[in-house]
Amino acid sequence: MKINEKLIEQPNHAHYLACLQRKKDIEKFCRKIFFFSIAESAVFAVMIMFGLWLSALSWIPSLCGEPFTIPNIFAYAVEIILLPVIAFAGCGKYKICTVIFFAIQCIIVIGCFLGGFRTVNTFPFLIGIIGSVTASPSISAYLDYRQLMHTEGFPQFNNLLADTDDNPEFVSDYSKQYYSNENKDFIPVPEKTNPNIQPVSTSEKIYMDDL
Repeated sequence: MKINEKLIEQPNHAHYLACLQRKKDIEKFCRKIFFFSIAESAVFAVMIMFGLWLSALSWIPSLCGEPFTIPNIFAYAVEIILLPVIAFAGCGKYKICTVIFFAIQCIIVIGCFLGGFRTVNTFPFLIGIIGSVTASPSISAYLDYRQLMHTEGFPQFNNLLADTDDNPEFVSDYSKQYYSNENKDFIPVPEKTNPNIQPVSTSEKIYMDDL
């Protein structure tokens, strides 16, 4: 197993910052793959509607019968839907799916040459190249994520949580003061009154002439 030296556990949780940043980068990369898969499937769907041959993708549906028959259309639909499903699974803990998606993109490129260099499908070839380049970091992302899963602090890599786990008996002085004040009885403070000031009754009307 390849080990990323930057993600190795260090004393006092010093590896948390690097591990957390790498985890965020991997998650961002997986979301990028997912959005690309949706766009790729949409383009392939439009090309199929126009009856274009898609090399590697069209090979399996061609075994199911003539174009635009129910088995043929079903095979195309499964292939098109499968691409975003695989990419979406890679956004979770199954990062191996990003490697599978990368392999599919390479198969699309290679499939364009099955009929020879003169019969290369331009659009599927370009889409496969873009997909292969986009998904090329999938292998390193998968290996690093697998290493992170076995690293202390995964998945939060939070120093506050780590300090709490390291010191389970620690009680803050502020919490002690709060609970001690909470149990104290409040003593009512009498209001200071001035005997020279007579209260004004609000039941009688006061006119300006009376003042």
